[in-house]
Amino acid sequence: MAGALYVFAQPEVKEIPQQIQTEIQQDKADDYVSLMIFFRKEEEKYSKLVNGSNPPSWVKEKQAHQLLVNADNKVLFDGKFTSMDELKSAIIKNLLKSWEESSRQDAQVVFFQYDRGTEIAAITTILKEAKGAFEQIRADLSVTSTDKSKEHLDRLFPILLIEGAPKKYGLKELPVEERISGIVVTIHTSEGQEVVKDFTLTELKQKVTAARAKQTDPESLVVGLKIEKECKIGFVTDVKQVLREASALKITYSSTDG
Repeated sequence: MAGALYVFAQPEVKEIPQQIQTEIQQDKADDYVSLMIFFRKEEEKYSKLVNGSNPPSWVKEKQAHQLLVNADNKVLFDGKFTSMDELKSAIIKNLLKSWEESSRQDAQVVFFQYDRGTEIAAITTILKEAKGAFEQIRADLSVTSTDKSKEHLDRLFPILLIEGAPKKYGLKELPVEERISGIVVTIHTSEGQEVVKDFTLTELKQKVTAARAKQTDPESLVVGLKIEKECKIGFVTDVKQVLREASALKITYSSTDG
């Protein structure tokens, strides 16, 4: 039975000055930030291939695969608890089964949902396994295909993993006066940089609002977030919400090894 499951709405992407892009360039391709950027780019690429500039607003129920992780970093894939060691093979098996049942017509979509208390390190490992699963499927299909171009593979079996907002199963929203560790904020202004550590949400909002007010062009303010692998994903969400409230829309991300 078909159903409207997820809207593929993407946040506005602001252009980041090249100088700052260079300063915050990633060292690894498989940290949390780089993996999420990878999946978002793949989604955007597929959307353009099949729908021009407009991404699909819904998928069929049989196309959707639920990948869930709780605050204890336990994984549930398509309704079954799955160990990290088994996750890649489980994703390959289920995606291929649904794809073959659709006569190879329906793109398979993994919807990734996690608890606010899930650690960045666990999310990173899960994303690596999911990426590896998609890449293995595509590599195997390429062996038997006469058209081995990447564009053909993108149409035949696109890489589609959609990240949902964290749920509040375990970790509650962070009180505005509780200090945050595990995230380092760098505020880039025309006058230089200010590094903010061990802050409350209130303090962060005040600093960002003040920095933005000093800019000749407030929209040029860039805020960088460096996220440690032990950080809870819910804290990242809280910080991003504060930045949105302060109209700081140009945000860059980096993370420690994970």
